[in-house]
Amino acid sequence: MKPPLRYKITDPLYYGRDPVRFFSRLSKSKRSDLILLRDKENPKLRKLAARFVKRYGKRGCISKDLKLARRFGFGCIHLNAHQLGLIKRVRRKGVRVIYSAHTPDEVRRAVAMRADFITFSPIFSTPGKGRAVGVRALRRLTRKYKNIIALGGILTRSQVHAVMGAKARGYASIRHFL
Repeated sequence: MKPPLRYKITDPLYYGRDPVRFFSRLSKSKRSDLILLRDKENPKLRKLAARFVKRYGKRGCISKDLKLARRFGFGCIHLNAHQLGLIKRVRRKGVRVIYSAHTPDEVRRAVAMRADFITFSPIFSTPGKGRAVGVRALRRLTRKYKNIIALGGILTRSQVHAVMGAKARGYASIRHFL
């Protein structure tokens, strides 16, 4: 059995937008296998992206922006639910795809489009993300599909154990890694 994939997601609320503060906070956070640069409104995102890739290489992922992913050599791109149709195009460009799904049907469609990984969320209650789907719903999906990453409200070691017990490929979180 493969070790769990640990997917750290950054958020300016916790990491800040200033590059010095951002990288300082990131270096003090818990270790992960992949790191998502997620800052949808940073006017200095290009500069931050260049430094991010230089520091984290192919472990680095970018949220939604294929141009930045290709320009700076990100290892993967995290596509949102509205970007399902881009999966094949992005993969043809040689960039790994993590797709954000919130329903079993979205998971099924992302698998059909050959996303490398699929986050399924929210597993647990998390601010502003709607009703939690729960570990049982995750388990039903992982029985059918590989490479499902649990996301949403994962803060504690017991929650990590719960999603890994449901046979998720890994877990993603903002606050767990702080």
